[in-house]
This record gives sequence, structure tokens and C-alpha cells, in this order.
Amino acid sequence: MDRLKNKEQPVGHQSLEQFFQAEVIETAKRMGNNVPPAVQLYVANLLSRFTSSEQFFVDMEGKNKIKPLTFILKRAMEQEENHRIRTLKHLGDVALYTTGFFSERIEKRGVEVDYYIGMGGMAYSNVASLSSSRFNGSTFHELYSMLAEHFRGLVNLLWEFSDSMATIDSSKLLALYHQWQQTGSRRLERRLLRNGLILTPQSNTCAS
Repeated sequence: MDRLKNKEQPVGHQSLEQFFQAEVIETAKRMGNNVPPAVQLYVANLLSRFTSSEQFFVDMEGKNKIKPLTFILKRAMEQEENHRIRTLKHLGDVALYTTGFFSERIEKRGVEVDYYIGMGGMAYSNVASLSSSRFNGSTFHELYSMLAEHFRGLVNLLWEFSDSMATIDSSKLLALYHQWQQTGSRRLERRLLRNGLILTPQSNTCAS
């Protein structure tokens, strides 16, 4: 991810997976996020895997575009159960990563973030259901049930993580400030404070 260039690289013999695990744990702790440790580990491994852009981009008309979720879902519905589980898992992963790091990009396409959140939660929930009947209530089922349950919280965690990795130029900072004035978003407030702005109290704060 380009954002890694804005942060110190892992030191010593720390692997990329270990770096992301430490960052995700720290971000969750800072937010007071109640995401279970097993889910935090899953997200850290997801970030490591998705440093490879082909995991979530597809070549369409000569341009790299985010994989359409409906395309992945259609493929899953056409597969036999074993392959369907893997494809639905991939759908959930793409929805989570895309919403966490490219929410502004998908909104510019006229797509609601809640659509991605709904699709991702549905995909993980179906993985949990299919794996339960196939593997007799395994830990696989428990993990994906938790991923479905905490999907929105995971998106918030990735927003915080993404914001902490990014630097903002002055023009974007001003635009974010005006957006914060209009929405009172706590996410934007944290981002502005992190970049050195002193903010006056807002009465119309929201939960984003």
C-alpha cells in the first residue's frame, strides 16, 4: 500500500504480518474497539495479503478498477459449495478492504458505503452458515460469524488505521475542515487533530 511509505517501515526481522498485527491491535486499543482478538488477527493478515493490488483490482477497459461485488457474488452463486465458500470469503474480504481504504473512491462512483458494508457482512455470514453445515460447527464457522457481526466496527477500525497512515496536504486539510464543520464527524475530527489543527467544540457530532 502506498500509505506504508508515509510511515516508518517494519524494523529488524519483523515480518509484514507482524507489522500489521501490531498496528491493528494498537488501533483497536486506541479506539476502544471491542473486536475479538481472532478477528483482529484476521484483519491484519488480510492487510498483508492485500498489499498485492490484483487481490481487489480488475482490468476493465484498460484501467484498474475495484472488482464489482455483484460480479464476485454472481460467480459464487454459480459454483459448487466448496468453491462458493472461497468466493464468498473473497467477496467479504474485498468489501472490507475496499470500504476501509477506498470509501471516497466508491462514493464518487455513486455507490453508498452501506452497500459495501451490507454485501461484506452478508458474504461472511454465508461463509459461516455454509461452513457450519459442511464442517460441523468448526472454529471456521465461529470466526466468520464474528466477522459478519463486527463488520461495521472493522470498517471503522480500518478508517482509523488508514487515517493514521496518511499525510494530508494543505488544500485537502482545508476541505476536510469544512466537511467536519458540516458533519461533526468524529473520524474527521481525529484526523484533523492528528494533523495539528486546533478545533472549536462542535455540537452536532456524529458516530462516523
